[in-house]
Amino acid sequence: MINFAYKFIGKTGKKWCLFLIALLFFLSPSLSWGGVEPHPAESSAIDQVKETVDAILLILNEEHVFEEKWPEKKKEIVVLIKERFDFRELSMRALGKYWKMRTNEEKDYFVELFQDVLQNTYIDRLKTYSTEKIVFHKQITEKEKALVYCAFLRKDQEIPMKYRARKVNDSWLIYDIVIEGVSLVGNYRKQFEQIIRQDQYSGLVAKMIEKAKKQDENLQQ
Repeated sequence: MINFAYKFIGKTGKKWCLFLIALLFFLSPSLSWGGVEPHPAESSAIDQVKETVDAILLILNEEHVFEEKWPEKKKEIVVLIKERFDFRELSMRALGKYWKMRTNEEKDYFVELFQDVLQNTYIDRLKTYSTEKIVFHKQITEKEKALVYCAFLRKDQEIPMKYRARKVNDSWLIYDIVIEGVSLVGNYRKQFEQIIRQDQYSGLVAKMIEKAKKQDENLQQ
């Protein structure tokens, strides 16, 4: 797995790309022109995940979606990403011990910045890998948390994955993904710690600001 710190300086790797490609198919609830339909109380995590995949694939397979329609579709995807993915929970877990050291204002800003970096990465992958498929196997639920077992399919490969979600009202919000034994949150935590030790927290924020800016520029091309 290519480290997050390397990702910030421009290096890429097959497993990292697969990791992000897999995750981006689980980021939004169902799409409708009138807004997001509320999930029934009995809707399971795996049901909502499948619904998300179907909705995203529907968008990506629209004719000329990456041409004149893309600015509009990007905005829709961003809205849906914010509604499905628990960025605050992920940010807290990814920063680990450093989360408690931050002020409330710093926490809010970090969540916003981290969200920008991640969603831009996901959208970029969405544009590139719109025909990939995911199969769903099962879910294990314990109280308000669930593990969704599935596999990312690409050509002759099947890459096993687990998605961690927590129930908030009637929605299952994704806060981690494990692929081939590697946790997204755990991977970010290690790399954030490395950057903070070397460049302090301000250095991490500066790198994330720079990354988000470059991503925005690239997505406009």
